[in-house]
Amino acid sequence: MAFKEKGLQMSNTNHTPETNEPQLQGGCLCGAVSYQITNRFSRFMLCHCRQCQQLTGSAFAANIFTSPKNIEWLTGHDKISNYRHSSRDSSKSFCAVCGCALPYINQNGKSLIIPAGSLSEQVENTPDANIFEGEQASWLVESFLNPSVQFAVVPNPLSNKRISL
Repeated sequence: MAFKEKGLQMSNTNHTPETNEPQLQGGCLCGAVSYQITNRFSRFMLCHCRQCQQLTGSAFAANIFTSPKNIEWLTGHDKISNYRHSSRDSSKSFCAVCGCALPYINQNGKSLIIPAGSLSEQVENTPDANIFEGEQASWLVESFLNPSVQFAVVPNPLSNKRISL
């Protein structure tokens, strides 16, 4: 069974792994959409292109690539919305309720792109490469090389004053 919404094709297979490969769960923040994949990835990229910055609202997108058939949608097919950029091979699927990024098939149909943050479990894979480095946010490198005060959680009270430890 497949569904097509706003131009992007996504498969809904009754995926039964033929091997003993681990299954990973994922979904959106509100729980309306959930999926399962087999931990069988071809690559893991951190994309710094301007489109990914805008689509994620962050410095880069952390995208895991796999086969378009490597997904079983468990809940929420009707809650998935899609956006396709008109001049570049960038797309996004997201939960129509909470806006969280969800897996999508790229425009050439060769890869399922899984936003790493949409997985409910940590993956053992580490990124293979940073791509579109020339479009990297100017503040990103400086923030990693010269970090300001760091906290495990948001400090209370939150203020714009420099906090000394």
